[in-house]
Amino acid sequence: MEKLNSLVSQLENVQTELDDEIIEEVINVIQTREQGLALELVGSLPANHPFTPFVVALAHKINNK
Repeated sequence: MEKLNSLVSQLENVQTELDDEIIEEVINVIQTREQGLALELVGSLPANHPFTPFVVALAHKINNK
């Protein structure tokens, strides 16, 4: 059970790191309004990731400017 808890904790830490990286990239998109980066971001997210709708909307908004 201890090993399972350790693996769960490790997975949570990795997910937190990934979320932080995605947030940083979204901030870069907002600051630079770079369409290519926005589209790259959308393509890098798994379909079931909670940030996907936000990033898709952001990319669409940047694309329309």
